[in-house]
Amino acid sequence: MSALSRYQDNLSNPVLPGGGCHSWIMSTCNLGVIAGLSPQEIFTDIRRVLHPSRGDREITDAIEKALQSHGDGNHRGFTAPTRREVRSIIHNGDAVFNKIISAGKYSTEQELTAASPVAIPESPQDQQRLFFDTVFQEDDFVFTGDGKQPGTSKTIRPTCEWGETGTSGPFVIVNPFTGMPAPKKSGDGMTYRGDGCVKHFRHCLVEFDNKTIEDQIKFWSAIKLPVKCLIHTGNKSLHAWIDLSGVPIGSLEQWEKTIKIDLYEKRLKPLGVDMACSNPARLSRLPGVFRAEKDQWQRLLWLSKEGCHV
Repeated sequence: MSALSRYQDNLSNPVLPGGGCHSWIMSTCNLGVIAGLSPQEIFTDIRRVLHPSRGDREITDAIEKALQSHGDGNHRGFTAPTRREVRSIIHNGDAVFNKIISAGKYSTEQELTAASPVAIPESPQDQQRLFFDTVFQEDDFVFTGDGKQPGTSKTIRPTCEWGETGTSGPFVIVNPFTGMPAPKKSGDGMTYRGDGCVKHFRHCLVEFDNKTIEDQIKFWSAIKLPVKCLIHTGNKSLHAWIDLSGVPIGSLEQWEKTIKIDLYEKRLKPLGVDMACSNPARLSRLPGVFRAEKDQWQRLLWLSKEGCHV
């Protein structure tokens, strides 16, 4: 059987994540290069049949390795076709941001907390328990811990357990998990706390890194977005959890289009929002945790049982 026939046979029988998918990608890329296909053809063919949880980088890396081993040297530096540029619907984002904050109802933490639909207790421990009880359902599997910790039975537990025992955090992931593994974005193994492990797409995280706390408070008290909670990170920003219960999202593909592109890239990015927060398994600061390096508490400033305008 020729390399081209074997290549086509591989494409007809793609391997699902967890079943030797990375080896299948490498084998298919090698066969494609040996058969004389261009890197662009190989990339397009594999992307068409490959499970969406596997990223473009894994394919391009495999193509590069195949070119090094079997190529003729004419296709060095291959990269994946770039995604069509997303056009923002907001122009002159700084001016729009300033216009929004000029209509802000509040400018201080005290004003914001006093307006919270759910009363915020003073005790950090009470804030943490209230947060879990309000934001998640008791049987949701929720990650809390250090950002580098993997998803295990110690870091991903039902909400009711976190509410009873508390956690030292300092992070919590904004959406609940399935409790089942999924491929890492890098393609290097499996994870229990990645985007592919999200069970319910209930929240997205919005954060500004370069705005004052006062301006952030003004922004959230003026913008018409359904906010579930606002968390002071103990540093220079507020973490806003946006309630997505009114948005039908059942897959990563729908998240990419509806949240990452339509919300973040087209509307929020021009205003100065951190685009690194646009994935569904995003880490957020957990209220009720003392942030020692800043000598500050991570604390709730605003909380609602259902997302509403601040």
